[in-house]
Amino acid sequence: MYCSIAEYIIKKLVSEGFLLSALSDKGELHENSSILLYKPESPVMYVVAVENGEKTDLNAHEAFMADYLEDLQKKLPHYYCTTLIALTILAGEFTDQENVDNMAVQKAVDFVYNKEWIPQGNCFHVWWYLSEKRKMIVTAKNQPNDILHLKKTALSALEREQKQQSIAEIVHQAQKASAFEVKSENTALTWLLLAANGLILLFMLFFGKKEEWIAFFGTQKYAVLELGQYYRLITCCFLHTSIMHFVQNGIYLYFFGTRTEILYGKIAMTAIYFSSALGGSLLSTLCNDALSVGASGAVFGLIGAILVYSRQKGKRDVGIAYTAILLLAVIGLVAGVFEENVDYFGHLGGFLAGIVTSIAVLKIKSYPQ
Repeated sequence: MYCSIAEYIIKKLVSEGFLLSALSDKGELHENSSILLYKPESPVMYVVAVENGEKTDLNAHEAFMADYLEDLQKKLPHYYCTTLIALTILAGEFTDQENVDNMAVQKAVDFVYNKEWIPQGNCFHVWWYLSEKRKMIVTAKNQPNDILHLKKTALSALEREQKQQSIAEIVHQAQKASAFEVKSENTALTWLLLAANGLILLFMLFFGKKEEWIAFFGTQKYAVLELGQYYRLITCCFLHTSIMHFVQNGIYLYFFGTRTEILYGKIAMTAIYFSSALGGSLLSTLCNDALSVGASGAVFGLIGAILVYSRQKGKRDVGIAYTAILLLAVIGLVAGVFEENVDYFGHLGGFLAGIVTSIAVLKIKSYPQ
């Protein structure tokens, strides 16, 4: 009966976006199988452990969970989470099991019932005892009796007979169902772009080259279309008029650049960034005569890329809801219309180019990472 319960819970949670931990047993489901799943749902990371309450060494499991959760807390920023909520479900009292050890059952029930709700920093650990015989969940008085509607899932597992599968088969199904694929383990490209923009600005200011470089390398309709100085369409994106101009673009470049790099990968981000920079410069060149510089076109392209990813993959991968990103993009674009010395067409061109490029990237099933 434990295998049937565990299998149902795994399948149900996987369908709701949970992922099986790499620490889970990869063999066949059996009476001693330990199941561990997690779900990043920014700003909360949820963890669910399923154990046989009649077979598990409760003290050993508690020690293991303490170490596992402590290690997981260090990784929360990677998933854009700040809080960790863990739930351990101890299943027991199986009616089809002969010679049930009543002492073991009572020990598990007492273990759960006496658990106090004591947060460890930003980590909360909840314990449930799932009774197959009584069709109920036992929990301590001061512990929550439901998390993410998992109570319904746990109780439903008692009514379902499942065809037994191996953990390996379920892991494979979980991987297919999961949309979260980290394409890059670091954000070196984002930092390189920030450093390049910052160092160029410092060089211009220190050597008094700001006006000269902006005039020579900024994008402008006559210089590009009449003189054929097409290099300006890219060089303009590495120039800024002031430290504040760089800081404003740099904050957005860091915030959306790191996410784009992690979710799309370095090669894809390079394509998105420079196609957005080019798209912003082109539209700016075609639609106004002013001399324009700045990385904002490329930055708006990164916003567009994260908007597309959030639309297709969901909030838990990006850390921000789709509607929030859309609102941020709209506010940024509209605000540019009413502000002086803001290249609205550069923003819009970069944003549209970033959307188009990211859609094309996501349609490619496999690309170099």
